[in-house]
Amino acid sequence: MNKDYSVTFEPNEGLDGDMCETEESVKGRICRLFGFESRCLSMQEGDLNNAEIAGTRYYVYTSVRFTANGIGWSTDFENLVRDEALDEQPAGSER
Repeated sequence: MNKDYSVTFEPNEGLDGDMCETEESVKGRICRLFGFESRCLSMQEGDLNNAEIAGTRYYVYTSVRFTANGIGWSTDFENLVRDEALDEQPAGSER
């Protein structure tokens, strides 16, 4: 599996203006690594790690939980596992 990829950052006011990986960047990594289509992904939550480079702090996602066409998944960008707790239910159905 090719793990070479670029990461896109933008300023994030919630992180005091520090640079944070964009949602499009995270989706792009998921698509390249696991073959999903970006338009089918919905990000749910993720874990960030940070480093300071030349006086600027950068945050990058180290793991995320997402749905693809309503089916839940989790990844640490090395492994992909089903996350049934995130599965979207049809309207009117209960778990």
